[in-house]
Amino acid sequence: MNGRLGQRKLKKLRIRGNEVKMNTKLTKILMKPSIRYSKVVNFLRQFITYEPKEGLVRRVIYGAYENGINGDYLEFGVWEGRSFIYAYNFAKSKMPMMNYYAFDSFEGLQKPKGIDKHSFFKKGKYFCPLDKFKKNLEWGGVDEDKVTIIKGFYDNMLTTELKEKLKIKRASVVWIDCDLYESTKTVLNFIISYLVDGTIIVFHDWYCFNCDEERGERLAVKEWLKENPSISLSQHMFNNIFVVKVRT
Repeated sequence: MNGRLGQRKLKKLRIRGNEVKMNTKLTKILMKPSIRYSKVVNFLRQFITYEPKEGLVRRVIYGAYENGINGDYLEFGVWEGRSFIYAYNFAKSKMPMMNYYAFDSFEGLQKPKGIDKHSFFKKGKYFCPLDKFKKNLEWGGVDEDKVTIIKGFYDNMLTTELKEKLKIKRASVVWIDCDLYESTKTVLNFIISYLVDGTIIVFHDWYCFNCDEERGERLAVKEWLKENPSISLSQHMFNNIFVVKVRT
């Protein structure tokens, strides 16, 4: 019996060894400049490489996974669902217990006022009806049972009552795509209790308003950190990604 088991193990090792050799040979072939930079590969590259936002989401999800930050994915400002779909597909195998929360008005932006006034941002910009968002998630292979959609404008929607209803314990990744100061500040105040050491926050519009520190997401973050000294943010080399540190 032991002899048979030994033979089976040896056979498995041989198979694995052959697979490694095959992968090594294939890698060497594909890395040859004559193939790697050929017209065929350059044509295929547009389909098999990650577009910038996709690559960013992948980096964030894998970062949370590798650092053991178990929790949920919260996205504020989902629009048509592109980054939401990316997040689900990158996380589903590595973080199977993750749940996904989509916060959006699904009516586009409110009319910007005060410090948020800008020719680029208009009432209704980034409008995507809820039905279309749901269809996009279905197309993207997202399991609807893992998704909670919260519809409404943040100033009226992000309340203590909503927190009690959602029962989110902790956030692994928070994706903030709010464009404007007012909505970003509201979101930051809402998520405080979900943050733990290592939570990753992405500010999608970090470079809006010509990087003016007194406008948009940058101003909201600056004020929020001042009001909450127990929280600090460590900026990643990709400058709109931040890792949370919570001091107790």
